[in-house]
Amino acid sequence: MSTLSAEKCSTTADFETIVHELREKYGQAVYENWFSKLSLDYMNGETLSIFAPTKFVREWIITNYFSEMKKIGEKYGVKKIDISISKQINTTRSGSIEADITPQFDSSFTFANFVEGNQNRVARIAALSISDLSKTNVEFGNWLYIQGDVGVGKTHLLQAIASKIKQDYRAHKVYYVSAENFAQNYVASVRNNDLIRFRENIGSIDVFLFDDIQFTCGKVSTQKEFARTLNILMESNKRIVIASDRSPYSLEIDTRTKSRLSSFMIAEMQRPGIQLRKEIIRKKISIMGQHDFPEDAISFLAENFTSSAREVEGALRRTVTFCNLNNIQATKKVCGDVLQSSLRDKVSLSSTNNIINAVSSMCGISQEDIKSKKRLKNIVKARQFICYLAKELTKLSFQEIGALIGGKNHATVLYSIKIFEEKIKNDPDLSRDLLEVKNKIIAL
Repeated sequence: MSTLSAEKCSTTADFETIVHELREKYGQAVYENWFSKLSLDYMNGETLSIFAPTKFVREWIITNYFSEMKKIGEKYGVKKIDISISKQINTTRSGSIEADITPQFDSSFTFANFVEGNQNRVARIAALSISDLSKTNVEFGNWLYIQGDVGVGKTHLLQAIASKIKQDYRAHKVYYVSAENFAQNYVASVRNNDLIRFRENIGSIDVFLFDDIQFTCGKVSTQKEFARTLNILMESNKRIVIASDRSPYSLEIDTRTKSRLSSFMIAEMQRPGIQLRKEIIRKKISIMGQHDFPEDAISFLAENFTSSAREVEGALRRTVTFCNLNNIQATKKVCGDVLQSSLRDKVSLSSTNNIINAVSSMCGISQEDIKSKKRLKNIVKARQFICYLAKELTKLSFQEIGALIGGKNHATVLYSIKIFEEKIKNDPDLSRDLLEVKNKIIAL
């Protein structure tokens, strides 16, 4: 119980006057969200006792508004103000609040069917460690940030954590939410004048799983609410896992939140290599019951669908569905026929090699340097050249273009293209070089 010193209050009217002055100072929105929830318990001499509906409301008011309450209370002679939690409300804590934080996730995403490889091993081990609530997480800590391109398995790991905790620790509350759903729920709570309950729901959980944080960028009110949520959960040392397609340093968010996220254990997931893609296909085939799927068909899929695990799975599903509907055996040829349109839309490996070879030759820079982490001016220029040409001449995604220059993320690729476009507008010599290289590549 927290106490404020002041001097005297003897009537309900005095309590209401204090609350009224708080409303005048902080505004109607703060009043409705916080002070309107308070109720008078009793007044005994110079002591004013107030009820808060929940621990969350009590702690928030103590942290953010007590100093001002003290100043106002002094004007009415209050010596002591106690804020306690209403027993009536506190004992009815089940029901709707718990119902709102029931985890919404796909139970088919488990650790058992997640295929581990060199590209995702650290992220999987860290996620598995976070989901073990029976021990202190000394090695990885309680806060994990999973970073990786689209389709590499970030959502799978988050939902695997939720599934495991729901199965092994039924008394604990786990909450999986995408950035989009978080924003929608937050806006709805504000619209329905139910923001306190929204915050109480999240504040009461044990494990918070937040997917696609990059989609909060540019949404100021959502970012502020996320920052508030993150602060409360971190101060309580709750377990937190956040997933994104970029590092926390590249997020367009406020500096303080970015700093907090950078303190997390950061586990990067890379695009699956060919061996991991094959293992993913074999795992999916087993789950689908397609035990006679030939090895050469597996190799065909793994070699031709390279951008992500999701892309490989999509190609496999199309093939299996076609074979099942037509009652035929899957073969390498069948895969080629079924996926012909997809393959036609994908650029061949030789085409990308032509771009890299042409730029490497023109700039006098080795392919090894282009794919390295070196930041020399001429190397950066060559990478920008490649990014621009790949965008113009191929249908590669930004993630796939980034892979050509050493695994750069899509934000880096987008920035490189933008910079190069500005350069060719103002540099006639560069424009001529571009046209020459472009013609050479097309002629190959």
